[in-house]
Amino acid sequence: MSGGKYRPPAVGIVVLHWNAYDVTRRCLESLRMRSYPAARVYLMDNGSTDGSARQLASEFESDGFLLIENGDNLGFSAGNNPGIRRALADGCEFVLLLNNDVVCIEANFLDHGVASAQEDPAIGVVGGKLVRWPETTKLWSVGGEVGWMNERFLGLDETDHGQYDAPADRSFISGAMMLVRRAVFERIGLLSEAYFFGGEDREFGVRARRAGFRLRYEPQFLAAHEAGSSHEAVRPEWVYNDSLSRILFRRRNQLPWSHALWRAAYFLYIEWLFPLRHFARRKAYLAGIDPEELRLVLRDAWRDSRDIERTTATTLAEYRKRHGATRGAR
Repeated sequence: MSGGKYRPPAVGIVVLHWNAYDVTRRCLESLRMRSYPAARVYLMDNGSTDGSARQLASEFESDGFLLIENGDNLGFSAGNNPGIRRALADGCEFVLLLNNDVVCIEANFLDHGVASAQEDPAIGVVGGKLVRWPETTKLWSVGGEVGWMNERFLGLDETDHGQYDAPADRSFISGAMMLVRRAVFERIGLLSEAYFFGGEDREFGVRARRAGFRLRYEPQFLAAHEAGSSHEAVRPEWVYNDSLSRILFRRRNQLPWSHALWRAAYFLYIEWLFPLRHFARRKAYLAGIDPEELRLVLRDAWRDSRDIERTTATTLAEYRKRHGATRGAR
């Protein structure tokens, strides 16, 4: 309206927490410093057992942060979805999914994210430059690409020297920091709960692009990410979960004939290419697990995926029971 005062669109910031008081508190403290005026934080507790959720709620209640208790460890999508619903019900025009191990290192980070989204109503999802914490000269993600065989984060572990300082469209945006326009949720629904952790952001990107939305990377939308603070990536059950998520993502988003070819190719990777890859990168690639034991974990996931439509905490607990939580760990 001509001459009217600009009112920034309301943003609901959804942060998922589970038994990690120090990590989540650091994230919430950084959000206290944000310059964006029209935002509310929804702290989602996934059944913490250490009293940390209530402690955080008491510390940040005066800042308007709202605690929502899920009652159990529901995983990433099912843990975040109630917060997304509440933010939308409260009238938010955007929802920012933010991992609890993200540190907002610049006060105006969200201003840049919202401004990028408002450049074009077709921009449905905005992701930013995620650097590593505390080594902020290293990149963690600048968005991702989905190819026929695999999907990957761009910029992972590269030294940041400005090579990704231009905005660009992406195939998917990391769920660690993903700003989503309300219209996207209204058109395609919430995060898929087929995944316990991992894969949901790829699928959300695929669905959003199929619905006609653009996914935008904005380098000034900047934060730091301490990846892996919520779980140990080299533990066999997490390797199992990651492999299941990859298989589920492909099965749910490929045509049947294409998925049959992909599944055969993935089996060949497990049996033949993976040992060669591990040998070539033995000091870098999932160090801490014997390569043969790791290959067996991948084979388990490939076999079990035939009968699994959804991964949950129970799926992983049953795997631990069958094989032991420390199988293959040194």
